Amino acid sequence: MRRTAMVLLTAMAVLSVPMLSSAVITCEHFNYGPAFLPLTGLGGGENWGGAWAGYDNLSPAYHPDAGLAYSASCYTNAYDCNDADYGGTVHQSYRGAPRAFPQALTGTIWVSALVRLGANDSFRGFTFSNNELSFGFGINSDCRTYIYFADCDTAEGGIEHSTDDVHLVIARVVIDPEDEGVDIVSVWVDPDDTCSGEPGLGEAEVELDGCDVASSWATLMFELGNGSNLDAIRVSHGNDACLEDVLRCPPTNPVERSSWGAIKKLFR
Repeated sequence: MRRTAMVLLTAMAVLSVPMLSSAVITCEHFNYGPAFLPLTGLGGGENWGGAWAGYDNLSPAYHPDAGLAYSASCYTNAYDCNDADYGGTVHQSYRGAPRAFPQALTGTIWVSALVRLGANDSFRGFTFSNNELSFGFGINSDCRTYIYFADCDTAEGGIEHSTDDVHLVIARVVIDPEDEGVDIVSVWVDPDDTCSGEPGLGEAEVELDGCDVASSWATLMFELGNGSNLDAIRVSHGNDACLEDVLRCPPTNPVERSSWGAIKKLFR
């Protein structure tokens, strides 16, 4: 009886001490104030390895009126971490803007972003890729999701997305530096169920696997089409990376989770 009471007290103590998750949230919400600015050199957001690079007059630019907001039951812009009264990014030309992650990413990586597609008939979508351009994903000039693996394969979704509306784009990127042919990218746009975790997303709008084109993802490169806006980039990476991390605003402190594994060990 005494041992049981001690175990229960110890379990309560474990529960009361938060354990830090190994997931890291890298995000950029483009809140740079009231003036139009080149994106190059801006360094806001959280958990990046440096500022945005690129070309002052050619890469995407910050615009105070380009902020985007999206309404879905389990996607939130709460706590002003993505205030639509501030800004987002706009097209200047077709040069990309790279920004380094805090370290090279491998394993499962979740990404979300908000995009409004312009009505211009030229390229009007967006692309996220790595700095080597060996893989990428986004929405193309036909307003369809697409994925490419350089020198391997390309896939395009069957849905033509509307212009001038705000879309939530979610991607899962799996990079395995050890096994060949297992790099996978899956993309969803405006999924019906964002509240039931990964199973709720259902079948990806477009998915491509079986290629081996990257040993890691060290730099986020993004290109933005004519007339389009992009905002609220969120990337969850690390051992506990998950969909939920990119649907809500990142916490000020690392995610705290109680260690049930530690509790179970007490009863063995």
